[in-house]
Amino acid sequence: MHIIMHMPTRNVYVSDEDQNLFQEAAELAGGFSPAVSEALREYVKRRKLMRGGAEQVEVDLRTDGIDHRVSFMGRRLVKVQRDHEQGCRIDTVYATARKQFAVVSKVRRVLPSWAGGKEDLWSHPETWDKEFWTVGDRTLTVFANLDELRTADGELAERVDSALHVAPYEVLDI
Repeated sequence: MHIIMHMPTRNVYVSDEDQNLFQEAAELAGGFSPAVSEALREYVKRRKLMRGGAEQVEVDLRTDGIDHRVSFMGRRLVKVQRDHEQGCRIDTVYATARKQFAVVSKVRRVLPSWAGGKEDLWSHPETWDKEFWTVGDRTLTVFANLDELRTADGELAERVDSALHVAPYEVLDI
């Protein structure tokens, strides 16, 4: 018994300057075809997310004085500013690629007493640093669904619920 399979082939042109890149990718993936397939899967996934309004989100966070950066694919839904005892709390909510809700929170300080009524606020060197304007930590909290967010912050959840009913991308014929 003989089984004959016809596999489609594709030719890929690789420039001289990219030879090393392709060779390294093939070594890491266990072959050229797996490397190309994996790269194409990631490319298609990212493009589909972008078509839905998602983008690469990078957020600078601070926890207990330690700075770090996170990155994820998401679509910004709302940015809500509310009064806080130390200034103004700003919550930015993203719908993530995994259908969760990422809430980035920070508190922007109120103007210091020495700034009251001064028009030359920006001439004071202390205000030149963006860290001056942030009080405490910059955090990221991920909620599995809208109900979980509603339990934590009902007002914010209502704003998110409203934003979910707006098309992420619209082409206007105007």
